[in-house]
Amino acid sequence: SDKKLSKHFSTERNAAVGAVQSEGIGNGQGPAGGEFYHADGFRWNGREVHLETGAGGLAVLPGTAGGGSRLLYSAHEPTTEFNTGGVRIFDNQTGKSLGGAALYRGLQAGYFAKANGVGDIELLRTVPQTAVGHKVWLDANENKIQDPDEVPMAGVQLEIYEKGNLVGSTTTNNQGEYWFDEQNITGGLKTQTNYEIRLVDSDRRLAFRTGNAGENRDDLNFALPCTSFPTFTVQTVSVGNEVKLILSGYQPTDRYWLREANEPVKNIGAADAYSIPETGIVLNEVLQGREAKSYTLQMYDSKGCSATRTVEVDLNKNTADNSQLGLNVYPNPLTKNATVFINEAKVKEGSVQVVTIEGRIMSNQSMTSNQSTINVEKLPAGLYIFKMQANGRIYSKGVVKQ
Repeated sequence: SDKKLSKHFSTERNAAVGAVQSEGIGNGQGPAGGEFYHADGFRWNGREVHLETGAGGLAVLPGTAGGGSRLLYSAHEPTTEFNTGGVRIFDNQTGKSLGGAALYRGLQAGYFAKANGVGDIELLRTVPQTAVGHKVWLDANENKIQDPDEVPMAGVQLEIYEKGNLVGSTTTNNQGEYWFDEQNITGGLKTQTNYEIRLVDSDRRLAFRTGNAGENRDDLNFALPCTSFPTFTVQTVSVGNEVKLILSGYQPTDRYWLREANEPVKNIGAADAYSIPETGIVLNEVLQGREAKSYTLQMYDSKGCSATRTVEVDLNKNTADNSQLGLNVYPNPLTKNATVFINEAKVKEGSVQVVTIEGRIMSNQSMTSNQSTINVEKLPAGLYIFKMQANGRIYSKGVVKQ
């Protein structure tokens, strides 16, 4: 109850706490007209901008043989620098300000402006260990920034060297993060010392110098380029004055972006690209007259790595990619039976569908070898997509039925 609390605690009155009184008497900023911890405002260009700067985080440092008790609290503008956040320190015997430390600037990215970027304050009995490191990721667009769609690289081995001698090693976690500290370096990192971090089985290296005890480095990143890229084939099919582009040989998680070759290049990534339709058709356009057009097709895999290809569409001819990674259906045009053949690795288990350009499945049968025969005699005349899933990839082929 309040009565029980009053036996042990009392509110300061006009800058006095019990028998101890500070110079904040009568400043009009506390109970009964004054405040014990005074001089806690912020002045700028000779003007009192803020009377109070505390943001709520508190810690008390008990007195020692070398000095009296201290109060620390989180504050905005803890020093004379405008638009900052950090910690202010006060003497618990006199209520005077002993200065402060600005830990960040108010508009610095990643912080909640100047008012409350520091949470609670905890005191440590010893200086914390020094740690250095940060992240390894696949930098698909090679801009040295980990974009939202760029994946971290787990299981990457790293080593740290001092004067050419190996002193520690570690491996990135599932988030691509790594750290070197006393857990993987005997005796921990030395202060004011030159080190070099190396990626195992790579020529990638980062040289740096440690600071004082407890000063960490979280900017030692490795942005690695793509080493593998999407593989696919493109088929151009024209029926009358309609032209279609059909993808084949891609993985289900691949995405695509298509634009006319003369359009301005856009800075896009895998997150901006489109899912590939069930039919594999990524272009269905009516061409005026008999003109030809060129398109730029960009494919992205699940890691964001991309491959680009220029495709020419022409009503005067049907074209097929000459790559070995593809599905063949013959004869073309079809009349009675379609022979389906995939010139890829041996098919262990798969399925082949005959699909209309609207996505309606007309036939579906299993396929346990690289060749199969499908009866299409009863299918109406028109363009059909033969779609096969095998060995983790999707293969498509556009064929005309007479």
